[in-house]
Amino acid sequence: MSIKTILVPFFGYDEELASLETAFELGKRHKAHITVWHISPDPLEYITAYAGTGYVGPFYDDALIRELEQPYLESKNKARQKYDDLIAEKNILTDFHPKLITECSASFMAAKGDAAEILQVQARLADLVVLTRPWDKNVGRTSDVLNHCLFNSGKPILVVPPNSKAPALHNKAAIAWDASPETARTIALAMPMLENCTVSVITVMSDKARDFPLPAEDISMYLTHHNIKSDVIWCDVSHSVEESLLTACRSVKADFLVMGAYTRSRLKEVIFGGTTDYMLNNADIPILISH
Repeated sequence: MSIKTILVPFFGYDEELASLETAFELGKRHKAHITVWHISPDPLEYITAYAGTGYVGPFYDDALIRELEQPYLESKNKARQKYDDLIAEKNILTDFHPKLITECSASFMAAKGDAAEILQVQARLADLVVLTRPWDKNVGRTSDVLNHCLFNSGKPILVVPPNSKAPALHNKAAIAWDASPETARTIALAMPMLENCTVSVITVMSDKARDFPLPAEDISMYLTHHNIKSDVIWCDVSHSVEESLLTACRSVKADFLVMGAYTRSRLKEVIFGGTTDYMLNNADIPILISH
């Protein structure tokens, strides 16, 4: 499978520019079409929820609706301007025709409603979702979108640390191996991004890790069959599993990490059980995940 369609939620924050630029870079690399989505809440949904069920009557007017919509309209215009600026900088086409899939192209889509509900459906037609990991508890939409897309789209998600500049995604990747079905599936979905990469298969040292039904050496051999060079790294738990994993990624200078999300294997979280939440909130490199 190749990457030909990429979906990016973008609400106009500077912290999201890294994920937007990353999507454009991947789009150019894979000659893919990038769909950038801006979702605004529907004021009527808020008004109806505030009024309560069973209420009948004119409790709002057009002026109130316009007032409620104004900050979201400004957010959409800001997002569109940043999108247009990056399109011009990257020289990306904004016209797309299915019969002319020879260059990267992009489109900007806007809608009203629940962002998480809308995007988890739209993501089902994307080969890859690129979004920004949560960076502020007051910005809940990013987290909601991440969780809904992760559990309900069936597609891989590249979670990018919040920043105004894209991280480098060159030719070095790491895999957090725990022998779970989620991780195995994520590796399969990650193949287009692992091509032309050197991969380090990282397993956190543990007595039970030695009893994995599929040792790290086997997944390394699997990658060899796909003409992907790899090595195996067993890392000691110096502070915590999560920090040990991040330290190992830094030591091999990994551009991004591939891992299964919320794995629930027979090892019962001994190795990677609580790692997903920590990594999604603290990792300083992009993480490619699926569930």
